[in-house]
Amino acid sequence: AMLICLKGVLMNIGFTFMKLGISQIYWVMAVLGVYCGLAIIFMPWRHRPANALDIYTNFALIFVCSLLAFYVHGVPEELKEVEETIGGTVIAINMTPLLVAVLLFAGLFYQHTHPNAQNSRVQEIKKLAL
Repeated sequence: AMLICLKGVLMNIGFTFMKLGISQIYWVMAVLGVYCGLAIIFMPWRHRPANALDIYTNFALIFVCSLLAFYVHGVPEELKEVEETIGGTVIAINMTPLLVAVLLFAGLFYQHTHPNAQNSRVQEIKKLAL
């Protein structure tokens, strides 16, 4: 929990000393990147699917920040078509963690309701390895 609080504090500190919008976006991307690296190394959550969702969500946020850098200096008229595409992509990427969470929950639910299925697969793999 301390790591998550530190991530929030570091992201907000960047807004206090960086005045340019692009530098603020890059600051957020850097903090999220460092957090993802630390989350991959230390796995702060008890369950593996929770770690996977946290890491995926932060990578999605990094990607969204990189797309939002397009809007920092305003959008020229000749790029208005691209603006709509980028906006739709940002919305789609922001929705994907929900889909990933549903899939991970479905996997956990299946493992909980069918504990023997996982054990039989593990035994089959052990037989193949021998």
